[in-house]
Amino acid sequence: MTTGQTITTRHHHLDNSITTRHHHHLEYSITTMHHHHLDYSITTRHHHHLDYSITTSHHHQFDQNINTRHHHHLEYSITTRMTPIDVRQFFLKVFKDTSSYRLKNNIKENDYLQLLIQLKEKYSEANKNLNEIWFNKFTDEDIAAQALTFFTDGYETSANALIYTLYQLALNPHVQEKLRDEITAGLEFTGGEIKYEAIQEMKYLHMVTNMKELPSGKTPLALPVKTKALGHLNSSEDVTKSLRKYPPITYMNRICTKPYDLPTVSGGTYRVEVGMPVVIPTLALHHDPQYYPDPDRFNPERFSDDNIQTRPKYVYFPFGGGPRICLGMRFGEALMQCGLVAILSSYDVMKMEKTPTALTHDPKAFFFTPNEKIWLDFKKRTS
Repeated sequence: MTTGQTITTRHHHLDNSITTRHHHHLEYSITTMHHHHLDYSITTRHHHHLDYSITTSHHHQFDQNINTRHHHHLEYSITTRMTPIDVRQFFLKVFKDTSSYRLKNNIKENDYLQLLIQLKEKYSEANKNLNEIWFNKFTDEDIAAQALTFFTDGYETSANALIYTLYQLALNPHVQEKLRDEITAGLEFTGGEIKYEAIQEMKYLHMVTNMKELPSGKTPLALPVKTKALGHLNSSEDVTKSLRKYPPITYMNRICTKPYDLPTVSGGTYRVEVGMPVVIPTLALHHDPQYYPDPDRFNPERFSDDNIQTRPKYVYFPFGGGPRICLGMRFGEALMQCGLVAILSSYDVMKMEKTPTALTHDPKAFFFTPNEKIWLDFKKRTS
């Protein structure tokens, strides 16, 4: 896995879907991300050298790329000294081939790569006589780096979020069973098909997986339940439980745009001037007992309507907030929810003897990176 964690199983019938080295949820995430960014079919199963390059020996190089001062210039650091040459060449070839094919055949897709191609054409034409303008030097490698950044961020966060949610569901089987009841009801209602509309109506699934607290009143509609009663479901806002405990990123870097007097512990203020870099400790805020009593507990009731109103707005932001909130948040949410529906409708996810009871964090990592391996047992459901 890209962050050092591993999901394993002792059931051999899962070898083609969830195995020690080729995790189905990660492959699903990578394939989907590539489809939407490139409309280009790439899977880890058919590109083992890519899978190994990113997820094994070069993982720490990616981490350091993201963790260092080069983070604000990710597009450059990825394509230069931080990314292994074989990985860089592979992605560059994919993006060049895809871009050339589209331009040659006048093909336009509705994806991120197309936006980058249009951006390059626009600024190359507008600034062809202004050599000092950076956009005039917007090369194929820059396009590849930008798309690779989206690709890496996309599968890293969605795969990790899915892992941590499955881990929490294994440790809290009553929550898993409640969620499975809702999923079963939803799939019966759609004839077994996983449909976007049905997922939007799965209230408890949104409570488990959603990535942001939304304004009041924006809750999914009640789903007709055809199995045993689900019990009381909060009319809470769309929120997550696992992403509070394990946010994809542990801190955020921002630049101050207006002078601000920051209250200090001693009761005074500290003036934050325009242009000053600001580090926001996401993980620390998510575990602050002032806002989340007993923060290590996996408790959905934290996000009831009443409890949400007792907290300041920005003490829960696993993917940022405001105008610079993560653009891929909703897309990652959809990946995670579809993956959970597919897995929980077919498997019971259980803890094993090797399953850690708690996760400790690597403080040097930009992404939340546990020091422990996550071992889970997936048992095929017979009914």
